Amino acid sequence: MIKKMSNKAYHASKGLSKSMMDKLNKSPAHFKYWQEHPEEPTEAMVMGSLLHTLLLERKLLNKEYALMPDINKRTNEGKQAYADFLEQNKGKQIITKEQLELANQWARAIKNHPIAGKYFQPKTGKNEVSIFWNDKETGELCKARLDRMVDNVIIDLKTAISAQQDDFQRKAYDLGYHRQAAWFKEAYEQEFNKELDKFLFIVVEKTAPYSVVVYDCDLFMLEIGAKENRELLQKYHECKLSNNWYGYDGETNEIQKLGLPNYVVAKNMEEI
Repeated sequence: MIKKMSNKAYHASKGLSKSMMDKLNKSPAHFKYWQEHPEEPTEAMVMGSLLHTLLLERKLLNKEYALMPDINKRTNEGKQAYADFLEQNKGKQIITKEQLELANQWARAIKNHPIAGKYFQPKTGKNEVSIFWNDKETGELCKARLDRMVDNVIIDLKTAISAQQDDFQRKAYDLGYHRQAAWFKEAYEQEFNKELDKFLFIVVEKTAPYSVVVYDCDLFMLEIGAKENRELLQKYHECKLSNNWYGYDGETNEIQKLGLPNYVVAKNMEEI
């Protein structure tokens, strides 16, 4: 089911999301703590959201963000002006001129890229699509918010320190982007009852010259992501039924064996 809603409403809604699965992947205990103690957005999260707004929902910029005025907060007048500014902009994300300019640089780089820019033509595609579905095996409510759909292609925006293939490939795996691609593919196919043609990551580097690369997720990446998602969904379902949100030491809290890293073992085995 597709629901038209704001990003804030989506994150407040019920259902398992990819970001929730990332916490569960660390351990059920970490997931449970995160659920009960929501985190404040990091600088990277703020900038990522700002880029999304500029490219996908620019009309919401003034509604969701407030630009920090030039105030000397060391004076009494400045302190009062700052307090008034915060009061007038309750519920908005406060950003600086430098943050806005940087995010605009990223957005321009993407629009000017010969391949990426084609996916952001006016009056094409759909942005910020919220999809909800029930997992067939566990019955759990799942959700995904797709950045953009164009025809039969999902577009996902990413910023990176390096968009170079080897660097981004390693970072993408560490951050679980293979699970995200598979999760969004599942959402799309559940909703539209047809196979997705492509899942594209459009990656822009955080520093000048703001290089942009478009990556098409291969089949193996999607298959491994889907396999891990299935395991995490089952883990969540079992933890919820048992109310056992265990940590690194497993369901039975057993003493764990500690040895040497695999590469050290392999090196020494070769020398024996």
